[in-house]
Amino acid sequence: MSARAAASTTPGLSTAAVIAKAIELIETTGLEALSMRRVAEAFGIQAASIYWWVTSKDCLLDLVADELTRQAAQYLAARKRPCGTPALQLTHLAYLYRGFLYAHPQSELLLASRLVAGPHRARLVGVFIEDLVSTHGVPAAQATAAAAAVRSLVHGCVIEQHARHAVIVPATGQAGEASLGEFQQAMATATVDATGQARLSGPPATGLLAASTDVAVAVQAMITGLLSVADQADRAEQAVS
Repeated sequence: MSARAAASTTPGLSTAAVIAKAIELIETTGLEALSMRRVAEAFGIQAASIYWWVTSKDCLLDLVADELTRQAAQYLAARKRPCGTPALQLTHLAYLYRGFLYAHPQSELLLASRLVAGPHRARLVGVFIEDLVSTHGVPAAQATAAAAAVRSLVHGCVIEQHARHAVIVPATGQAGEASLGEFQQAMATATVDATGQARLSGPPATGLLAASTDVAVAVQAMITGLLSVADQADRAEQAVS
């Protein structure tokens, strides 16, 4: 049987199944280790067979990024709540987004590097800005720019913190430091309260609360700056008119 015939007749194999398997492999073995051959091996088929469903690794990464974007939008939409100010609203969403990234290890690397246009990306942007626009009156263009900046900041924070706990902590043997798994679990469930203060769901190991608070401070400082610039621009425009 040819590789194409084997692929088309393998039970349970589809483009969606290939995407799901790729996400699973990324989360368990890392983004750099992902290959079309490894995906094929996970299904017990020849490497050439996988191309029946996905034409290239580059195409697969785009499909995975699109699926993770869909899941992120769904995750945030199901958990977000109204907050008292635009800054608190974006901080709350930043924590939810960071929680999603920590629940899907290595997703931050992919989502930071591949921007796939489409309805799922539009939905994620919509989840970020809908309360800013409808509840707080932030102009859509400014809300969209602020949301994009917040997502980029969260990507960077997760990449840096993941690297620290995966590489620096084991190398230095810091006593009492949380393991990478403990850190990922804690950060995946961290939240902010109504005043923007970081909260963890369980007793914090060394460094966990500080790591969570650092992100809150960074996000709030950036948001305050963004909204201040937007407000100054609005005032300048009104003064001219």
